[in-house]
Amino acid sequence: MYISSAWNAGRIEWKEMKKISNILTVYLLKNDIISQSQYNIYQFGFQVGLEFVVCIGLCFIISIQMHMIHLFVAFWLIFFSLRSHVGGLHMKSYGTCLVFSCLSFWMVLVLTKYCILSPKMCIFIFSLDFLILFFIKPVENDNRNVTIEEKKVYGRRIKRILLLLACIFIYLYLVDSFEFIRVILFTLLLIIFSLITGKIYEGKHIGSIRNWRSIWEYRKKDEREHRQRMEIEKAA
Repeated sequence: MYISSAWNAGRIEWKEMKKISNILTVYLLKNDIISQSQYNIYQFGFQVGLEFVVCIGLCFIISIQMHMIHLFVAFWLIFFSLRSHVGGLHMKSYGTCLVFSCLSFWMVLVLTKYCILSPKMCIFIFSLDFLILFFIKPVENDNRNVTIEEKKVYGRRIKRILLLLACIFIYLYLVDSFEFIRVILFTLLLIIFSLITGKIYEGKHIGSIRNWRSIWEYRKKDEREHRQRMEIEKAA
């Protein structure tokens, strides 16, 4: 999935959203609600919020047209709980991100509605999804360097979410709620697809000697700082 992917540094912005966010931020500034130094923070926050609302709103309309509002809620709960930790493919522009996000959401609903799977196939696909997300490392982003400690925290969170989903899957299986099971399966497949394509893009993006050197230097520095913290803890 590609939603929120355009909210990173270096993105191509949607000008209309930026105009609206500027109007809102100027209003706050004129009424002495915020200071001039806070302008950029609030402007960016408004812009991200507006872009998010537009995407969610369009997906909600899609779910209404398909009479699948209950699956709209299930999809976003699963998606947001995992995507923010595992990462994935990031688009350069908000417009492209919006189109692919809505298409991806629509595709999940279509597959959930029309792709009827046998119970054994549901178990097989969920087990495969579970193992892939459990063991594959999250996608790293050049705009947000993650320390070793943060990676460990994210890894633990991913495993807890997956274990919770496994418990929910078992419960839904026992009560024969296969529609919800299918939305879980196809949402996880979508996250995996975004994760794998993100890793492929990441490999191409950092293929130059300059980028490899900068990543290697950052990781060496991070490892040194981690060893120093461990030595301090042992000495204490």
